[in-house]
Amino acid sequence: MVTRTIAPPLTPWQSVQLYARMARPSQLLAVFLVYAWVFMLGLAAGTALSGADFLSGLVPLLLASASVYYAYEFADVETGALTVRTPFSGGGATLVDLGAAPHTALGAAWITLIAGAGGV
Repeated sequence: MVTRTIAPPLTPWQSVQLYARMARPSQLLAVFLVYAWVFMLGLAAGTALSGADFLSGLVPLLLASASVYYAYEFADVETGALTVRTPFSGGGATLVDLGAAPHTALGAAWITLIAGAGGV
């Protein structure tokens, strides 16, 4: 078990950084690009799709994807504290790096999962 010291509360900017980093923007971009590519293939095949169709699928997909990354941060907090990160090993240490409590990630995971499921 990793011993944590009580850190001072995060500033609003640190909170934005925390949630953005935990959501893994590069991975969400990859999800978006694959989704957009498949959507364009559908358009090229002659399927009648609109911008609303695009967004009604994209928003829940990104929320559910972010939920997975938040859950990963929660599950990996102890390992992340012990891991020496390299460009290849990475490690989910956003909570450790910013001194945030693990329940922060767990709460974000539930909120984005529920929000994403509500959009289906």
